[in-house]
Amino acid sequence: MPSRENPKKPRQKKPECPEADAILSYALKIFPQYPPRLVIDLHEDESITAPYIYSQGMLGAEDPVARKIAELIGRRFPLKKTGKTQFGEFIREGIISWTRDSSIDEFLAADRIIVKGKNVNGPAAKTVVVAETPIPEISLKRRAAVHGNIIKSLNKFWKMVR
Repeated sequence: MPSRENPKKPRQKKPECPEADAILSYALKIFPQYPPRLVIDLHEDESITAPYIYSQGMLGAEDPVARKIAELIGRRFPLKKTGKTQFGEFIREGIISWTRDSSIDEFLAADRIIVKGKNVNGPAAKTVVVAETPIPEISLKRRAAVHGNIIKSLNKFWKMVR
């Protein structure tokens, strides 16, 4: 990922760990032939107390898929609609947009990336949504039910991004 201070330089010299390196290498290999359009990450977190959504794609908080996922989660749990995350990111209507967190989600949404020292076109997925649900606050059965509703909606989401 490009550095915040100098977009011509990488944010970090190498991936955090061998697993991240393997995932990034694979993604770089396949994304020219299979460009990502819809990325959904169902993430559970021990350090949050209420669910919220990250929308990393081109449309940010205006992404209809992100809004629909926020709605699906909000039907079952009280969504954190405003305030900040533990990392200081602003939450608006339950959604955080365009955060720079060096995650795979940010990578898949990036229009520019640095590969072997060169600034090149990134995967630029239109829609990248991370649904954050708290582990200690919500039972596994209830988390699985809301995640199941999101999974059952994937075909609808795919039609929304085509």
